[in-house]
Amino acid sequence: DAFLTNVDAFAAASNASWPFVTTPDFAARASHSLMLAKGAKLSQFHLVREGQRERWAEYSTTNDAWVEESIQYEADSSQWNTSDPAAYISSDSSEADTKSDWYMPLWQNFPIGSEQPAYNVDGASVHLVHDSIVFLLNRTVVITGTIDLTSSGREDPASEIHVPIGTGRNFTMVNGLLSMRFFWKDLFEAIEVPGSGAITVVVSNECGETFSFESFF
Repeated sequence: DAFLTNVDAFAAASNASWPFVTTPDFAARASHSLMLAKGAKLSQFHLVREGQRERWAEYSTTNDAWVEESIQYEADSSQWNTSDPAAYISSDSSEADTKSDWYMPLWQNFPIGSEQPAYNVDGASVHLVHDSIVFLLNRTVVITGTIDLTSSGREDPASEIHVPIGTGRNFTMVNGLLSMRFFWKDLFEAIEVPGSGAITVVVSNECGETFSFESFF
């Protein structure tokens, strides 16, 4: 909530209009928020409305200095120094999925090197984001199903929490979504009381997904 408040405050102070907003020092802000929330990745998807795609394509390619800044921040950090941020490249927003009624390109995200999704990839074509859109437009926070991230070196399940990005105190307009990826084990270990011994956690949902793990405190 504090992160989104800062983003909205910057947009208002700089007289920037959505979706044409780029938050300064994004990597440092995201890193701080992720450490506090025990998150693994923070991403912003901006809602680009009809008639804005051409302007967005130009805006994104001329305002992507944050990419190099984030790569450098990640390289200088022992915690966030992941696979290969140099492999991170942009994509041409003109190639977005035109079959979708929505265009919600990935914009600023951190850490970059944890996977290499190109910025401007259309979130509306990614099932986790696409499935959240209708709820986000109703100003509802969404926790997704579990994600298999064994390729990243962790076998325990992760999920994402999607929070709508809005304008103004009364949330007069939805401008996109903020996504935070987290591992369930990290979350439970953060809220349990140290010294309580071994705890076996079993998590299930209405989709039939079930997983368990043991944590020691």
